[in-house]
This record gives sequence, structure tokens and C-alpha cells, in this order.
Amino acid sequence: MTSRRTGSHAGRCTIRFHGHACFTVTFDDGPRLLLDPCAAGGLGGAVTLRAPTGPWDAVLVSHEHEDHAAVHLAGGAPVLATPGRLGSLVASHRLAAHDEHGGRLRGGLVRMLDLRCGGLRVVHASDLGERPDGETLAWLRTPRIDVLLAPAGGYFTLGPDGFAELVERAAPRVTVPCHMADHGVQLPQLLPSAALRERLRAWSSGQEHSASCQEHNAHGPELTYDAGAPPAEGVWWLTPDCLP
Repeated sequence: MTSRRTGSHAGRCTIRFHGHACFTVTFDDGPRLLLDPCAAGGLGGAVTLRAPTGPWDAVLVSHEHEDHAAVHLAGGAPVLATPGRLGSLVASHRLAAHDEHGGRLRGGLVRMLDLRCGGLRVVHASDLGERPDGETLAWLRTPRIDVLLAPAGGYFTLGPDGFAELVERAAPRVTVPCHMADHGVQLPQLLPSAALRERLRAWSSGQEHSASCQEHNAHGPELTYDAGAPPAEGVWWLTPDCLP
């Protein structure tokens, strides 16, 4: 496996949102990764996303549900297991439950993907359905996450309340929400992004509130995180680039 190097600036990465829970993460001094690809027509036709555009150096899958594990979309890029390494990237994971009942309702456990490269930490929370505490919360908080990709659509995962609590307690610098009804999967159980926006505004109105839940619009599918000049802390809304 070979690493893609797009520049010499350590501590910078670009997050591109393709829809549902699928992202490309490109580290300037490391590889270009496809996370949790989701193929059109899946889930009985509920998935309406177009295929993302590569190339990628590797693909990572947080769990084997069909809306997260369409590795054929990666154009032959190898699947990187965790823990694992690819050039300057160190990839690992921590197991978490798909629901608040230890995974018994929604399909067991998922791997929260932990990507570290160039001094940055990017975590894809997968289909996290439990509200982390104890050792899992400590893992999320240390070292501090630069970019957290987290679900907020509810039913299958954390909903708006759980998402807001997660970002408030885990305190990542930047959080990108995903896995909602208007992100390319038409399932009636999922809530739209408007429900999360309403919850964040209510959450952020408190006097004791930190910057974690403040909203920012990227006005497109990409966000660049530069450790030398980081974006404002809070929740960043990305527009999926693979909607039909």
C-alpha cells in the first residue's frame, strides 16, 4: 500500500462528505481514505446516493452493515484493518454499542474509527447508539479529537439529544453530523437535519454552554482542518456531494 502526499504541511486534513456516513478523509502528509461507503439501491432501495469519486489509498469500514461496507466503491483500494498503519497514518478503533441496550436491538457492536496522522486525530463514531460514559468517554476525550464524525438521525443511532450530549461531553474541536434522513438514505425512522439544528439551538442557549454545539456552515461538502489555523470550534454542517 502506498501513501498519498498532497503537501508538506503537517497537521492538516480535508474532510469530504459523500452522504449518509460516508466520508473521504485526506491527510496532507498521509493517505487519502474512504470511510463507510454506501452503495445506491441498498436497504431495499432506500439508499439513493451516487457513487463517490476516488482514487483512494485505502477504505475503512466501521461495521459490516450494507449501508457502511460497500467496499467495491473504493475502486480496488485495499481495506485497511484496525489496528493498522498506512505510511504516517495510525488507525485503530474502540468498540461501542449500536444502541442503548448493548447492541441487542440494532445489530451488535460497531468500531469507532480512530485516525491519527500529522499530529491530528479524526474519529468516525460509526453507528454509535449508546451514550458514552466511563472508559469510552475518557477514550473520546484523550487526546482531544480534532474532527469527530458523528451520527444524529436517531432510531438506529444517537438522535439529536444524544448527539448534542456527545459533543458537549466529549468536547471535540470540530464535529460533523451525519446519518440523517436528508443525507441520502430514505428511511422513515431517520430524523432530518432540521431536527438536529433545532436541538442544537436549544442546547446552546444555556448560560453554561461551551463552544462545542455552536453551528457553522461550510457551504459545500468539504471542510479543511489546519492545526496552524483551525476552523471555529463547534458543529460544522457539510452538504453531501453524492445526493441524486
